[in-house]
Amino acid sequence: MVRFIEKIDLGHVDFSFIPSLQCDLECTFCMYGGGPVNKLELNLDHARQFLATIDWNRISSWGFYGGEISIALPLYQTFMDLIPPEIQKFTITNGSWTANPRLMDDFLSFSAKNHLRIIVSGTEEHKRYQNKEVIQFLDGVSGIHFKGDDDIHPMGRAAKSPWICTQKCLTHPQPTRLAMFPGGHIILQNCDGAYPVIGSYRDAFNDVFARSFAMRQNGCLTGTLNINDILCAEG
Repeated sequence: MVRFIEKIDLGHVDFSFIPSLQCDLECTFCMYGGGPVNKLELNLDHARQFLATIDWNRISSWGFYGGEISIALPLYQTFMDLIPPEIQKFTITNGSWTANPRLMDDFLSFSAKNHLRIIVSGTEEHKRYQNKEVIQFLDGVSGIHFKGDDDIHPMGRAAKSPWICTQKCLTHPQPTRLAMFPGGHIILQNCDGAYPVIGSYRDAFNDVFARSFAMRQNGCLTGTLNINDILCAEG
């Protein structure tokens, strides 16, 4: 699960794979530009190449999201199988599976098999596609967390220019949050702006970790490539 701690933890990482940007919804605020026709996927060999360099002692947890996990369980399973079983795993989902009994059964069984912590989005646009009665029934069930409304990042379909950097990365108390995006770029997510790109699958984990450590102490450098640059280049 994602851990909340009282002081800044620069020694550990919550890493995530973003296996696919395909989603059953096409929300106006989607930070990654996901949707039904977005078929961008993470290359499995790229993920394996990077994982060969991981210092597992620095890993706090590993996430899997996109895109929407519940519509592509076999794909997400292939990436989940790469991670040691003792590593805590989590996913972030739009919760639309609560309105589809078959999809819900499949997703909850998949999550139980993988000991997956489920974080369900609470944005108003996502709530329109969730079954309120199912949400109320599952609320409080071990391993399922329903979020409140999220802050919208200036990324993807919600991109805007200019946007103000608050230097959240310098004060965010969670472990460093990194994710590998389709295309193999690695982004830093301890940010409330457009996530900066700090490496790729070609880099060794310790090199990426060192860059994230420096950025969380000093902030982004002017001109740093960010997720919006990547989305423009890929789509």
